[in-house]
Amino acid sequence: IDAKNNVTVSTGKEIAQSESAFYNDMTKIAILENNVRLQHARGLMTGERAQMNLETGVSSLLGNTTKRVRVLILPKKSR
Repeated sequence: IDAKNNVTVSTGKEIAQSESAFYNDMTKIAILENNVRLQHARGLMTGERAQMNLETGVSSLLGNTTKRVRVLILPKKSR
């Protein structure tokens, strides 16, 4: 499945947004490209490409030669 223009993919624990994405139903892997934002309960990551395994919940974010991966990690809430 190919998607373009303001794509959102959610694993339940993470929400990713990008300009385009490809999802392979056989492998359960989504590849997101172009201005990727990966939001998690404790932070935000941005980069140019991400891979999300919707079966295992494991995600990877990649930069490229002109744009690095950026990560913002929020502290745990005090009890």
